[in-house]
Amino acid sequence: MGTLNESTIRQAHFDLAERRGGSRKVLLTHADIELSETETLSGHAVDISIGGAGLISPVNLNVGQEVAIGMSLMACGMNQRISLSGRVAYCVKVGIDRFRVGLQWIQLDDSTEAFINAVCA
Repeated sequence: MGTLNESTIRQAHFDLAERRGGSRKVLLTHADIELSETETLSGHAVDISIGGAGLISPVNLNVGQEVAIGMSLMACGMNQRISLSGRVAYCVKVGIDRFRVGLQWIQLDDSTEAFINAVCA
């Protein structure tokens, strides 16, 4: 098995990002990552699309794991707090206590989908 290096991580991110539906908006905002009713992590969202989001997590998340994400985003002059459910598509260590997580939304309601489209526009 080959070694994991920065080039490999970038290529894995590119390959997975290309599978995500819709255009992506690069951003940096605080994100609450809820693992269970009693455990919430403090992380960051680094990009978002209609199909999912890229996160930085302080812990390794398991592929297939379902999490809830809460974050505030701005579109059309409106700042809105959104809460979404997602499934971990990949998780790669990128530093000490830092993991790059690809998240796929499980289901979006119409108003959240419209808001994310406005964010990405």
